[in-house]
Amino acid sequence: IIDIQHGSQPLYYGFKDKKYVIVFNGEIYNYLELKEKLIQEGFLFHTDSDTEVLLAAYCKWKQELLRYLNGMFAFAIYDPQQEILFLARDPLGQKPLYYAVQKDSILFASEPKAIISYPQWTPKISPFSLLKFFFFDFIPGQDSIFEGIFKLLPGHCMTIQLQNLSFAIKKYFEISFHPSTSITIQEAVPALRAKLQESVQRHLISHVPLGIFLSGGVDSTTILAIAQKISSSRLPTFSIGFEETGFDETPYIQEVVKYYHCQHSHFLFSPTQFKETFKEMLSFMDEPFGDPAFLPTFFLAKQSVPSIKVALGGEGSDELFAGYFPFLAMYPANLCQNFIPPPLLRGLQKLISLLPHKDAYFSLDFKIRRFLQGLTQKAPLRLPFWMTSAPPPRLASILKRDFWSLPLWKALEEEMERIFQNLNLNEIKGVEGCFHYFLKVYLPHDILYKFDRAAMYHSLEGRSPFLDKELIDFALQLPPTLKFRNFILKFILKEAVKPWLPQKIFTRPKQGFGVPLFKWMKGPLKKWMIHSLKAITHNQSQPFFDSKAVQKIVSETLEGKRDHSRILYNLILFSGFYSQWFQKEKLEDDCFL
Repeated sequence: IIDIQHGSQPLYYGFKDKKYVIVFNGEIYNYLELKEKLIQEGFLFHTDSDTEVLLAAYCKWKQELLRYLNGMFAFAIYDPQQEILFLARDPLGQKPLYYAVQKDSILFASEPKAIISYPQWTPKISPFSLLKFFFFDFIPGQDSIFEGIFKLLPGHCMTIQLQNLSFAIKKYFEISFHPSTSITIQEAVPALRAKLQESVQRHLISHVPLGIFLSGGVDSTTILAIAQKISSSRLPTFSIGFEETGFDETPYIQEVVKYYHCQHSHFLFSPTQFKETFKEMLSFMDEPFGDPAFLPTFFLAKQSVPSIKVALGGEGSDELFAGYFPFLAMYPANLCQNFIPPPLLRGLQKLISLLPHKDAYFSLDFKIRRFLQGLTQKAPLRLPFWMTSAPPPRLASILKRDFWSLPLWKALEEEMERIFQNLNLNEIKGVEGCFHYFLKVYLPHDILYKFDRAAMYHSLEGRSPFLDKELIDFALQLPPTLKFRNFILKFILKEAVKPWLPQKIFTRPKQGFGVPLFKWMKGPLKKWMIHSLKAITHNQSQPFFDSKAVQKIVSETLEGKRDHSRILYNLILFSGFYSQWFQKEKLEDDCFL
């Protein structure tokens, strides 16, 4: 992306008779400033690559270099003088890094498949990770789906002593909320505008074609508005839509395209594209990931690569500036838990479960079900239960006993509680708990995983200007009352960007990026779903799932009695993943089509 002629890896660098080697995935956005500092210190450079600057920075500051970096990265540096390997991952987890430890080796890579291919490695499914995947739709924390393969967590670094292969992992960045109670909205608005403009300018640095993924929402439109001011040429924009009105944001996208006179490409994502993209995605995927929005993101990346090699997106804004519906639900949830007895809440939950399920995006019955689902849990579990499509009773019914046990569920509870271990009860039950969950769990393991993998599968680099280090530091200083006010989500961000955005975009209702799974599974994806689940529903000998229980939720979904579409999607996904990586079955031409 930067200095494509001379930035080949591994890259070697020598300084004062000392030599170092690096492999690096990502971008260092402040590399030009760092390069200037290092030149003043006597360092010489032979390329224009940010990789060389990163390695020279290690020569100068050793492991303290992490304090100076503004970027997204996963890298490994070989230091022959100290006989160590030094690995690090960026603060919020935009770039992946996995590792595994064996008796005589330590393996590391950007993907589990590289580790699995090691001759002495025998892959095994982790029962705990399987449980986490079906509960969260992704696998949070350091675990992967494979026993013995771990993620280096965001904001962590790892030092490996090559003499004896001992290693130490250290946290170098902590998401800590230190709001300034003295900052006023009159001070915060212009400061936020300046940080946004500086971030977008840094993210526009590229030696290859660059564009913007457009959703028609505040976040991506803000990036476009700033980029149009900065760039000497109009950047191409790309978007995706659905035929289903409740899920389609095309009218807002068209409003933005017209307002900014964009060079725009728009694509329709239909059930046919869903099936074709699912099969293509599965051939790449080496870890199950259950967010269905991965598929249209994957499809959009594929359509855009003939034109661009870098795409800017709005990821990170909702997590930093309070953009999700649970921020709205915290206060009424506390009132309900204070005044409504738990038995009555559970009774209401059973009563609501009898209502018919609607196809619409984020329908009223969906909101009520999820709201009550979380209210029946203690405070640390409330938010994860609001987000899950597979609460424990439903999950227990479809998993075989070998993969569902009380100790495993207790371990999952404990992991959820550890997310909030540095917060008191009032903070857990307030907006602080939401920020904590969305920034530490949902952002790295869902949003950023989706954006990076979907783009990188097509050799497209995805960048997130809202996750600029300086912008993050500033956002964490803002008090929650500026981010969420009078039940308005992202209040301070909207105030800051109001002069730049069309009125319709500024005032539009919040909408996430969803896929009409429930409607499609009852209609155009019905045959696909039934065919794709045969390995489970017609094979009681498979080790994970109760075939009859899965048949039951298939019937309930097809009849419209209950919406199990997310669970069924995850079952299909895991079944295909398992066949490919553990049974070594080549996907047939008609498989998943």
